[in-house]
Amino acid sequence: MSTGFLEESEGVKSSTRLFSFLLLLFTFVFDGFYIYFKYNILMKIADTIGEKNALALYDFSLIDALVVGFTFILLIGVFAPKYLHKLAELGLSLTGKKQ
Repeated sequence: MSTGFLEESEGVKSSTRLFSFLLLLFTFVFDGFYIYFKYNILMKIADTIGEKNALALYDFSLIDALVVGFTFILLIGVFAPKYLHKLAELGLSLTGKKQ
């Protein structure tokens, strides 16, 4: 019998994988909302000042750099726990101890 995506081994559920998957979904939703709202705000500003091209107002500001950094930190949070878990399992197997 094969294991599922959220299982460590047959019949053993993995909360680490579940939380990593949920954090990855949150990252995509957060970035999608950020892009959507940033574009809508630019459209409203462009309409207010009479600019035809809203993207001409767009500049890569500090806020955008912070969002990129925040997304990078979230992605580390997605993939690091499983890697650390595997390192801990490897360390236990090398010492001969059981979990």
